[in-house]
Amino acid sequence: MIVIHRNYLIFWIFINAIAELVADLVVRSFFDDEERRSFLGRRRGDFEEEGRF
Repeated sequence: MIVIHRNYLIFWIFINAIAELVADLVVRSFFDDEERRSFLGRRRGDFEEEGRF
Protein backbone atom coordinates (compact mmCIF):
# COMPACT_ATOMS: atom_id res chain seq x y z
CA MET A 1 0.00 0.00 0.00
CA ILE A 2 1.25 3.46 -0.89
CA VAL A 3 1.41 5.95 1.97
CA ILE A 4 1.45 9.65 1.08
CA HIS A 5 2.97 11.92 3.69
CA ARG A 6 0.78 14.84 4.76
CA ASN A 7 3.45 17.48 4.08
CA TYR A 8 4.01 16.12 0.58
CA LEU A 9 0.29 16.34 -0.13
CA ILE A 10 0.13 19.96 1.09
CA PHE A 11 3.19 20.80 -1.02
CA TRP A 12 1.63 19.17 -4.11
CA ILE A 13 -1.63 21.12 -3.70
CA PHE A 14 0.32 24.37 -3.24
CA ILE A 15 2.42 23.79 -6.38
CA ASN A 16 -0.69 22.95 -8.41
CA ALA A 17 -2.44 26.12 -7.22
CA ILE A 18 0.54 28.27 -8.27
CA ALA A 19 0.70 26.51 -11.64
CA GLU A 20 -2.99 27.21 -12.25
CA LEU A 21 -2.57 30.91 -11.40
CA VAL A 22 0.44 31.27 -13.69
CA ALA A 23 -1.35 29.48 -16.52
CA ASP A 24 -4.38 31.73 -16.08
CA LEU A 25 -2.22 34.87 -16.26
CA VAL A 26 -0.41 33.60 -19.36
CA VAL A 27 -3.66 32.77 -21.14
CA ARG A 28 -5.16 36.16 -20.25
CA SER A 29 -2.07 37.97 -21.51
CA PHE A 30 -2.25 36.22 -24.89
CA PHE A 31 -6.02 36.38 -25.32
CA ASP A 32 -7.03 39.92 -24.36
CA ASP A 33 -10.63 41.04 -24.23
CA GLU A 34 -12.28 43.66 -26.49
CA GLU A 35 -10.76 46.57 -24.57
CA ARG A 36 -7.23 45.25 -25.21
CA ARG A 37 -6.40 45.05 -21.52
CA SER A 38 -3.40 43.09 -20.36
CA PHE A 39 -3.52 40.82 -17.32
CA LEU A 40 -2.23 43.72 -15.22
CA GLY A 41 -5.50 45.53 -15.85
CA ARG A 42 -4.05 48.42 -17.85
CA ARG A 43 -4.70 49.17 -21.47
CA ARG A 44 -1.73 48.81 -23.75
CA GLY A 45 -2.04 52.41 -24.92
CA ASP A 46 -1.64 53.72 -21.37
CA PHE A 47 2.09 52.98 -21.39
CA GLU A 48 2.62 54.75 -24.71
CA GLU A 49 0.72 57.84 -23.52
CA GLU A 50 3.03 58.06 -20.50
CA GLY A 51 6.11 57.68 -22.71
CA ARG A 52 6.93 54.17 -21.51
CA PHE A 53 6.64 50.94 -23.43
